[in-house]
Amino acid sequence: MIVIIYKKILIYTICLIVLLGFLQIISSILLPSLQKIVDIPCSDTVVSTAQSLDKRYLAIIVDRDCGATTSYAQHVLLKETSTNNEIVDASTVSVIQGQGIKQLVWRDNHTLIVEFDHTDSKFFHKDIKWKDITILYRQR
Repeated sequence: MIVIIYKKILIYTICLIVLLGFLQIISSILLPSLQKIVDIPCSDTVVSTAQSLDKRYLAIIVDRDCGATTSYAQHVLLKETSTNNEIVDASTVSVIQGQGIKQLVWRDNHTLIVEFDHTDSKFFHKDIKWKDITILYRQR
C-alpha cells in the first residue's frame, strides 16, 4: 500500500515538473508577442546631446529601459533643431544593447561620429545616413 502511494506521488511530481517546463517554454514564446500587442511603457533618459556646428541638428543619446523582461538599450536620435524639443519628434539612427555609446561628435555640419565602447557591443540598428547627415561609428 505504501509503495503504491509513493508511486502516485512520484508520478504526480513528474507530471508537475513537465507541466511547469511546458508553461515556461510557452511563456518565453508568448511574452515577447504580448509585449508587442500590449503597449508596455518604456522610460527614456537623455544621457547627452550634441548640436551640429551650424546648430541645425541635434544628436541625442537616450537610455531606454523597458522593464525587467528586457535589457537596457541606448538609442542615438537625430532631429532638426527647428522642431520642438521633444525627443518624440526625433528619428532613431542607432540602437545598441547596453550602455556602450560614449560620445557623439560632430566632425562637420554633415558628419556625426558615434563613439562606442567595448568590442562586444551589439548594434540592433545602425544607420549610416539620415537626411543630409553621414553617420560614422568609431570604437574607443
